[in-house]
Amino acid sequence: MATLTIELFVCERYRPLAGWSQSYLLPTDRNAYRIRGHKSTWRTIEEVEAALISPGWTWEETEATCPVSSPNWEVNAAGQQTDAEGWSYASNFTSSYEGSPKASLQKFVRWRRLVRVQSFAGGSDALLAHVVAQRSSNTSAPATLLAPAPPPCPHVDLDCASRVGRSLLEALAMASLHGDWSDYAVAQLKAQLLDRLAGKPGKEKDSLADCLSSFMNAGKGIATRVSEAFKSSDSAALVARLQVFETKCPPSELEAYSVLAIRRFEPDMACGEKEEHECKFQPVLCPHEGCQERCSSKDLEVHDQNCPRKPMACEKCGEMIPRCEHRVHALAACPKREATCTFSCIGCQVPVQHCDLEKHLDESTQGHLMLLMRSVVEQQDLVRVLTARVKDLETSCAQAVAAREAEKEANAALVTKLAGMEAKFAALEQKSAQDLKKSCDAVSDGAKKKAEAVEKEAKRRLDDAEKAHKADLGTVRADITSIKTSVSELGKLRADVDHLKGSLEQVRGTFAAAAEKSTATAKASAHAGA
Repeated sequence: MATLTIELFVCERYRPLAGWSQSYLLPTDRNAYRIRGHKSTWRTIEEVEAALISPGWTWEETEATCPVSSPNWEVNAAGQQTDAEGWSYASNFTSSYEGSPKASLQKFVRWRRLVRVQSFAGGSDALLAHVVAQRSSNTSAPATLLAPAPPPCPHVDLDCASRVGRSLLEALAMASLHGDWSDYAVAQLKAQLLDRLAGKPGKEKDSLADCLSSFMNAGKGIATRVSEAFKSSDSAALVARLQVFETKCPPSELEAYSVLAIRRFEPDMACGEKEEHECKFQPVLCPHEGCQERCSSKDLEVHDQNCPRKPMACEKCGEMIPRCEHRVHALAACPKREATCTFSCIGCQVPVQHCDLEKHLDESTQGHLMLLMRSVVEQQDLVRVLTARVKDLETSCAQAVAAREAEKEANAALVTKLAGMEAKFAALEQKSAQDLKKSCDAVSDGAKKKAEAVEKEAKRRLDDAEKAHKADLGTVRADITSIKTSVSELGKLRADVDHLKGSLEQVRGTFAAAAEKSTATAKASAHAGA
């Protein structure tokens, strides 16, 4: 039987001089009974049990010690820091329900975690009865018009039910993403899905996909639909919610919902016979030991052909072994499997089965002894060869050791000789350094004297050149002065020349005028004579 554990918190407030009580809660505190992740609260435990129960589920009775105000609910402080009675204290109520295990003057509220178990024992008929009861409380119509009556044969194709159940689970997970997430929300979503799957007589049938799409879109607000139009869905959140719903919806409950969906949307996959018959959709368990497969009777033969737990005869020994264990049996347990003789390492190549191995060892004792003797002889020959080889290696090793010792002595002599040469070279190097220093000192003194002589000669030549240059400079200055004088005289001469040119022009003009006058006179005389 499938079960679920439901969590509940009962809250109280402290009033000075009066103590703790649910009746002391403020109007802003809401009601005393609450669940994690949901804003709704309840005033009494009866309201809580009515709100948190899903269709087909019932509350289990308990004999454990329970709070007086919450019968059948057990105090469970798992994940809470509490005192001995299970209370957590805080200055105000929080959505995380994280408090302190000790009361103080600053902590005015407290809460206690309660749990109770639900069990699912219903089927598709029980779910239909729940729908009828819910609809009859809201209308006065006859029960036959509130929901379709269950058929005489309730069986459906289980393979189809598994597929439809997966679709229903995904629809529940998708619908839960558009609102609060709590046990109350799960119960409400299951009730809404059941109401849509049950349908109503007289209504035109739609498809399962349309029904689930309508169910998923029912909880979406305008803002959610607009946001979905511009961005893709959160697949990670959907996968996580699917995993949670797999625990919230056990297989028996999911199959009951699937049966209702198949009866309405895929009637070909449901039995509609009204008389007693051998139903092809009758659920049957696989008859093979260890197999928990549950399928429709019509699919049992197909499953039998592939059932991993079906006993199959071993091809070698004929023993009946489950199909999934054949490989292990053939490798490790089959008495007819191929075996290797114990004396195969010395040459026995007789093919033998595991069940005949002992017999083969008994019957082939003489042959095995001959193989063993041959192996011993071969080992003796190999020992002789290896012994000779060892002797040769020892001789070679001794010669190598002697050669190495001789080489060491030669190396020692060379080292000694090299040390002597190094000492001679060091002495020669020291002497060369001293000679070089003396030579450098002598060369340095001569070079210094020569440099002083050269410097004196250069200074003398510089003085002579300076004197010559000064004399030349005086001569040049005198020439410049003479040239200046000549230039001034030349200017005067140019003025005189210009004056003479002007006088010459005047004389030329006078001569020209006189010539013109003489010519005119001569012409006048000639004219008069004529």
